[in-house]
Amino acid sequence: MNPFNPSFGKVPPIFLDRDQQVAQVVEGLQNINSPFQTTLIYGIRGAGKTSFLTDVSKQIKQKDHWIVVNLAMDGELISTLIASIYDQATSSLKKILDQIVGIEFSVFGVQATINTGGKTLVDEKIILENMLRQVTKQGLHVLITLDEVQSTEAVRKFISIYQILSREELNVSLIMTGLPNHVSELQNDDVLTFLLRSARVNLSPLDALTVRYSYQKAFIDGGKSIDDDALELMTKLTVGYAYAFQLLGYLVWEASDQIEVSTVQSVIPQYQMDLTRNVYLKIYQSLSPTDQLFVQTMAQMDGDQFSVGEIGQRMQKPKNYVSMYRRRLLDDQIITSSQHGYVRFTLPLFKQFVNDYQEYY
Repeated sequence: MNPFNPSFGKVPPIFLDRDQQVAQVVEGLQNINSPFQTTLIYGIRGAGKTSFLTDVSKQIKQKDHWIVVNLAMDGELISTLIASIYDQATSSLKKILDQIVGIEFSVFGVQATINTGGKTLVDEKIILENMLRQVTKQGLHVLITLDEVQSTEAVRKFISIYQILSREELNVSLIMTGLPNHVSELQNDDVLTFLLRSARVNLSPLDALTVRYSYQKAFIDGGKSIDDDALELMTKLTVGYAYAFQLLGYLVWEASDQIEVSTVQSVIPQYQMDLTRNVYLKIYQSLSPTDQLFVQTMAQMDGDQFSVGEIGQRMQKPKNYVSMYRRRLLDDQIITSSQHGYVRFTLPLFKQFVNDYQEYY
């Protein structure tokens, strides 16, 4: 069976270079004084954020006294959280939760109301707080996960409520994943500055030696042969990009039982097409016009690393202007600083994609 899985959101059988980070988060969640009680996982599209989050939540779910709730960005966050906690509660805990004044659970969902001065008002925050008090008294802990977070009004409200629950020393933890710019926007929100003190996990590119060794082991364990030149080419073609590692491995595995340089070369057109369709178009189109101009200028230059000074000259922009957009692209992990005064693309074949985009799109 092909051990590589380029599907988004699933934990692949070969989950590279992340075990130590996953273990650190899992261990931190079990220590109530750890900064990992609130964790932000960030990285470029295809860096493995969802797989990382899935792995953490699965490991925590297997432990005693934990309730794991995976929320979706497009849902009603608080009401879904209330219903999910109740749904996963033991029968004895459900009996306790049923006694909370103003809350009623049924097959039709959650009716959450508070009686105040003869008026019936919906107040999900109070209901959630009362539920978590009972959960905490029972020695249970709730982990909330939120994937691909963005700075929407609903998310900001949800995180503000979470902050209050944390201050009340209730057993609740939160892990969120997001693109670097989305995470930065949340952290710098005037009312969410507490996120600056949270634990942050940066899913940076994979180590080249780990990529090479993992490819070699996967193919040998699968009864396939692969020569050193093919291994070297595959390692270079991924540039440590997690999605590229899975995608290229999958394509080469399907191509032959004897992996040579020609085998790898034969799948490059499909490899590039899948990178473009599944990741690069979305990444590029999400950039601002000036960000796009910056990477276009890079792509038109010779070589694999590019002088920031020459980029500025070609863009006909002053140094401070170019530096601002260089910083933005560094933060978004589109480029990296290869040496002083030089940058390069972080993504495999991205230079060719940018040039093709100008011609065909």
